Amino acid sequence: GISLGALSCNVLFVLISGALLLPWREEPVRVFVRKRLLGVVLPLAVYACFYIRLMCVTKAGAGTWIWYYLRMLVGGTLVEAPHLWLVYVLAGLYLLVIPFRYMVRFLPEKLEKLLALTILALLAIRTASLWSGQMVGISCFLGDWPGIFLLGYLLTRDWMRRYDRLVMTGGVAAFALAFWIQGARVDYKEIVCNQSILMTAMSAAVFVAAMGLERWLGPFRRLLAFSSKYSYSVLLIHWFV
Repeated sequence: GISLGALSCNVLFVLISGALLLPWREEPVRVFVRKRLLGVVLPLAVYACFYIRLMCVTKAGAGTWIWYYLRMLVGGTLVEAPHLWLVYVLAGLYLLVIPFRYMVRFLPEKLEKLLALTILALLAIRTASLWSGQMVGISCFLGDWPGIFLLGYLLTRDWMRRYDRLVMTGGVAAFALAFWIQGARVDYKEIVCNQSILMTAMSAAVFVAAMGLERWLGPFRRLLAFSSKYSYSVLLIHWFV
């Protein structure tokens, strides 16, 4: 159960990213791109080189391993560091930040609710199809990481506070169902983890609970702010650790 709960880390990372990046702000595109290029893409390139060159026993010359490194980096197929897949997901989501900001800037509450329900419904359909083994022929990017990214922003909206108890209750129910699936199916990770409605519900419950505890976290604010600055670094190195 502890392991299952900890697997919410990926979805939480995306929810928090959406909550922090999607609120409207006057930020020129060039400034946004420069900050993410230096803060996300450059460290990815450095750590990919580290994993490929230093963690592999090879006597290949520079001409061989550098070409291999470039192909793996561009293709996102770093077998030496499979955990870096999430960085590629985040980089792709960052490309959507500017248009998403314009999209949600003046979105009325009714449409925000409809958007949230649509995302949850698509995630549920995706999860049900994996459970049944009968894949649905249509696809929609809102039933994937971009939808979860948007959901992180929607969870911070004022109207969402009316549904906090419902969200937390749903998270507990999703955990119980996921725990049962964990013992019943050998392919439980495909059904439960990442873009699953179950993991999304669990992560949303943690997200909302943390927002509700904000006034109690005052003494820890500096510690949390300090540690959050290094969350991306932890993401990059945790496989090696």
